[in-house]
Amino acid sequence: MDTTRHRTRVMRRLTLSPTPQEFGSMPEPMFGQTACRCHTVVADGRERISRLASSTALVTGAVRETLAGCRGITWDGPAATYFRGSVNTLAALMDEHDDDALAAARIA
Repeated sequence: MDTTRHRTRVMRRLTLSPTPQEFGSMPEPMFGQTACRCHTVVADGRERISRLASSTALVTGAVRETLAGCRGITWDGPAATYFRGSVNTLAALMDEHDDDALAAARIA
C-alpha cells in the first residue's frame, strides 16, 4: 500500500466535520451548549471575588471601630500593656488583610 494514500485516508478519518463520516459527526459541546462554559465560570468567579472583597472591607471596618474603642480604655499595668500590644498586632493584621482583599479584587 502506498504510504501517502494510507496517510491521506487516516487524516480524512481523523478530521472532524459537521457531516457524518466513518467515525460519526462532529462532537457536541459539553452539556449541549454552543459557547464555552469557562467564560461563564470566570465571570461568576470575578463577581464572587468582588462581593467577598466588599464584605471583607465591611467586616474589617467594624473590627477597626472596636479596636479604636479598646485603645481608649484607661488601664495601667502589665496586663494593659499586653492587651494594647495585642490590639496593635490585630490592627496590623487588619491592614494586611485589607491590602490582600484589595489586591484580589483588582486581579479579578
